[in-house]
Amino acid sequence: MKRLLSYNNKVLFLKSFILNTLVTILTVAIPYISKLFIDHILSQKVHAMIVYGVLYVGISLFIQVLYYFCDVLQGESESYVWQNICQKTAENIQLYDMVETELSEATITQELGQTYELLKRFFNEYPVALLLYLIRALVIIGILWSISPTIAVMIGILIPIFIFISQKYSGRLSKLGSDTVNCMKDIRDYLVDSYKLMPSMRFSAHSSLIDFSPLVKKYISCKNKEVRMTSLFENFLSYAFLNFMIMMTTIISGYQTYKGWITIGDLMAIQLYISQFWTPIEYFLDVYKEYSGSKKIIENFINFLEPVQISYESIPILEIVLEKYVSLGRDGEELHEPLTTRLEKGHIYRIVGENGVGKTRLILAIVGYSMNYHGEIYLPNYRKNSNFSYCPAEPIASRFYKNELSQGASMGQLKLLQLQEAVAVEKDVYIFDEPSNFLDSQNKKKVVQILSDLLAKQKLVILISHDDDLVDFPTEVITLQSCDSE
Repeated sequence: MKRLLSYNNKVLFLKSFILNTLVTILTVAIPYISKLFIDHILSQKVHAMIVYGVLYVGISLFIQVLYYFCDVLQGESESYVWQNICQKTAENIQLYDMVETELSEATITQELGQTYELLKRFFNEYPVALLLYLIRALVIIGILWSISPTIAVMIGILIPIFIFISQKYSGRLSKLGSDTVNCMKDIRDYLVDSYKLMPSMRFSAHSSLIDFSPLVKKYISCKNKEVRMTSLFENFLSYAFLNFMIMMTTIISGYQTYKGWITIGDLMAIQLYISQFWTPIEYFLDVYKEYSGSKKIIENFINFLEPVQISYESIPILEIVLEKYVSLGRDGEELHEPLTTRLEKGHIYRIVGENGVGKTRLILAIVGYSMNYHGEIYLPNYRKNSNFSYCPAEPIASRFYKNELSQGASMGQLKLLQLQEAVAVEKDVYIFDEPSNFLDSQNKKKVVQILSDLLAKQKLVILISHDDDLVDFPTEVITLQSCDSE
């Protein structure tokens, strides 16, 4: 939780703490004012009774006004935290190390969506409230000691026992909560994949995906275990314990009043303070339970916000040397025969090979996005050199492009925009993965012109293409020979 605090605005946090401290002081004062009010009623001191009655009403109303400003500050703090997190994520996307950190569209959506909603109170609200509730609890024990040391001692003994019980079950609650969240993520990922495959699967009786029902059954099992453990903890190990404490203080304070050891005002104050004491303890219980169930989620969220970053420097690239290079598959299997070659400026190299042989993996390895290979890649400041322009195979549709022509554009129009963006920057190395994808014959001529211009500028160009319109273009062919080939 401490690391989450760093995303707060310090000024807003301090204002919120001061305002909530004032609310805490006034809230703790009310039961004692009630005691004085009742005692003066019994002693028939009218003037003092009126003073304390007016004071009681005034403070109560003032507290409600303060609560309004507390809520406003809390809203401003949440707004700042959200903005700070989004800004941090935007920076991370540009700087995160793709080898050391796994980041995907699904991860960004999950962490900035459901995960943030689960954790947003841990950034500001919970830390402030927990600290102030701790102060309130200590002050209440002090006041109870001044009224009835017996009750204060009893509470001082019972609370540590309660905390011990909470601590004992926190690990189980945390694991069960994490298991449930993981099951929910699996279901969401399955449904997203199902949606993507829907056009090809709708008219087929055969599904390429595994059966959906085991995922649902696993979620139900995990959720039921979490619910049962939480119910056991709340009803038999926590709230029952607190109810026992309230019952005992009521009996003891009632007996002390009967004996004349404390006044009726004291009895009333004790009941009010115990009720107030219930609030911080109950709050602690709820937050602790939520924190215990969210430890892994918090850890993952912090890792998302603080990924391993990489810094780039633009250094001239005259050549790229591949020595016994082999792309690796998902399971670490070698996809093609070792490749040793030298790529030089002033040349265009076309990578060819069967589907799945590792062509895209090769160019991702060259730019430093992947280390999933055997062999060596030699170029200046490898993995930290920004002297590349990389154009992926699939253009991305976005409503946030600067170019308004991209709004509602076809895939072909988006592909042209992607190519134009790729060559708009001056680099030594240009890499194109299927540059003619989605383009008609007329626009493919523009690709040929782009390649010709780069060649005239003595650039090092690497492309993957099976397009017949580009095959005739003067390129040096690099063939990735599949390991399975005869």
